Parts: sequence; structure tokens; C-alpha cells
Amino acid sequence: MNGDARCIPASLLQRQFWLAQQQDAGGGANNVASVHWLRGAFDRAAFIACLRETIARHPVLRTTYEFQAGVLWQRIHDRPRLEECHLAINRGDEAEAQREAVAWLDQESARPFDLHIGPVVRMASVELPAANRAMIGLVFHHIAVDLRSKEL
Repeated sequence: MNGDARCIPASLLQRQFWLAQQQDAGGGANNVASVHWLRGAFDRAAFIACLRETIARHPVLRTTYEFQAGVLWQRIHDRPRLEECHLAINRGDEAEAQREAVAWLDQESARPFDLHIGPVVRMASVELPAANRAMIGLVFHHIAVDLRSKEL
């Protein structure tokens, strides 16, 4: 196991989600997505800094999973990691730009996680400068959040 992390056996629920992920190899059936539209200027750097701080406070968001000798281990990393991707759509037609933004975020939300490598959370943002709007998508693997947590 890695020296920059604390390792403990995974819980029963984590083992169930890990097994479900193995059976859905290449799919995003275990992804939990939350999408939010913003109006006005979007300070992406400030949002990412806040999200990294949130990840730093919650060990389950810094955890990866490794199967060794018949045991699933959760490796809780010291440093927060966040996968982020961004798209800027500079079109005058707001409706078309919004359709493109939603399609791109749907694609990002369906992309599977690698629980061994992590992270178990990613952020996708789309800016529509012509419409003075932005859309933020937060995607978590279900091993890290439940549907109730998504509402927070």
C-alpha cells in the first residue's frame, strides 16, 4: 500500500458499490450527478478552490479502493484531488449553446470512474459568455455519496 495514505478495510456498502462498478466496467451506472445553472460572472478559480477545500475536509472524497488478497481496502489520501474539465461556448444563439452545454455535461456525467486511481469526484463547467451564464456539473461515484448527500 501507498505511504501517503491511511488504509483500512472497506465497509460492506463500499464493497457492494465496488462490486457493482466491476460488473459495469466502462459504464457510468454508479455515477451521481448534480447540475446547476448560474447567471452572471462565474469565478471558476474560486469555485475550484472551494471545492478542493470541501474535498480536503471529507475523507470519503479523498479515498481510492484497492483489492488485495481477497480484501477490498480503502486508501484515504492526505491530499485532495479533483478532476476538472471546462468548455466555453461562444455562440450568439443561446438556445443552441444551452443544448450543446447540456449534451456535453450529459457525456461527462456518464463517464466512468476508476476507483483504484481516483478521484471519486469531478467537476465539469461550461461557460456561455454571450448569455452571461454558466453551468456546473458535479459528478460523484456512488461509493462516496448517497442521493441524500447530493442535495446538500
